[in-house]
Amino acid sequence: MKKSTLRCLLSSETLYNYCLGLLPANKTRQVSRLERQYPAVRAQIDQTLGALRRYSTPTDFVPQPADTQRLLRTLRALAQLPVELEQLPLLDAWADVGRWRQAVATLQPPPSFKETYVYPLRDDATVTQLLVWVDKEVSVEEHLYEQESILILEGYCNGYVGSAIFQLAPGDYLDIPTRISHSLQVVEGPVQLIVQRIKESAF
Repeated sequence: MKKSTLRCLLSSETLYNYCLGLLPANKTRQVSRLERQYPAVRAQIDQTLGALRRYSTPTDFVPQPADTQRLLRTLRALAQLPVELEQLPLLDAWADVGRWRQAVATLQPPPSFKETYVYPLRDDATVTQLLVWVDKEVSVEEHLYEQESILILEGYCNGYVGSAIFQLAPGDYLDIPTRISHSLQVVEGPVQLIVQRIKESAF
């Protein structure tokens, strides 16, 4: 594995969330495959699990059924909140693709668009969010001072991050750390995706 790809994996929260069982199923499968393939990834997972065991606190606390039901009702209510263009949330591995699709449903590229069309959604001191349509590919690029992440809304593509290849489908989320070359190749398109870039100063 190239150093750039290894840094891509180990510098993000992906392995930490993997150890806690918090990743979506598709992302869990990707990490499991890389864990079997690369000893360095396996070693980092073991190290993360060891740290979690050392710093975890044993407890006899047992939640009551009423507490559990209240928590579940709250989570269900939060899950139903719409994504609104006027107040967009940050993308993360748990982003609801259906809610994002609804938020941008009225936005369309011009009929004459070729290759790539970008619609700005949000741009402030800490984050930029874009709605992007890609017909063929996004050429190789690298961000020195921004951490990028993407959420696929429609279409199928391959994401190339360092020397790693990710097969991406609707609902898939991918983190792209700073200073890692990356590109995208459409398999079945056009691909519609949300692109988020967080400024390094906001990390």
